[in-house]
Amino acid sequence: MIKFFFRTSNPLSVFESSEKKDIMRYFIVVFGLPLLLGCEQDAAPQPSGKYVGTFQRGTGGSLPVVLTFTGNDFVGGVSGGLALGSGIPLGIPHICRGTFTLNGNTINFQNTCAFAANIDASLILASDWQIKASGNRLTLTRNQDRYDLAQHP
Repeated sequence: MIKFFFRTSNPLSVFESSEKKDIMRYFIVVFGLPLLLGCEQDAAPQPSGKYVGTFQRGTGGSLPVVLTFTGNDFVGGVSGGLALGSGIPLGIPHICRGTFTLNGNTINFQNTCAFAANIDASLILASDWQIKASGNRLTLTRNQDRYDLAQHP
């Protein structure tokens, strides 16, 4: 078997077909798994400061918004003279204020404001959102909703 092993160009040719498969599986697990685990996406950095941008639902128009992060607190609203958390018409985002936590590329908002019962609760900035950071820009997405924000000096 040793002579045969050295005379062939394929060292695996001395093994039976099932043994070859077992060896290949072993190499895939030993060498492939660490590569896959090492390809985890970087977690989003902690947002800090004032961000201005837009909110968009689906393919409709966008509305200007302001969102400020301080520590693990947030406050914000629709910009353009509307009071934060009050007097906001139906159909636009309700940001108001609260706390947030980051877990990888997910940001969870806990909104502490009380809202009228007749608003669309899905427009309240609350629960889990996907967060993507690039330079001074933040993008928050959930279902059909999207905040595109840029850090304001």
